[in-house]
Amino acid sequence: MPYLDLPAPVQLFGFGDWGRLYHIESNTRKTFEALASAGVGARVNVGPHISGQVAGAVPLFGRVAALGTEGKSWRVFFVLNARY
Repeated sequence: MPYLDLPAPVQLFGFGDWGRLYHIESNTRKTFEALASAGVGARVNVGPHISGQVAGAVPLFGRVAALGTEGKSWRVFFVLNARY
């Protein structure tokens, strides 16, 4: 097993995003929705081949279609990478 460089340094981060979604229903009617979210997270590298990330985000305004009308709660995302 390769040497794991422990303890691994952790990088903390915060983020915010904003976007606008356009609905084009006809040549004359165009509507849009504005969306925004903010969150925090952490990244870590464990040795030369493994890294991971975990982040939490909350919608600030706009509709989250996947969550219906209850889209105001925090959501957690994670990534695990292995490189060779």
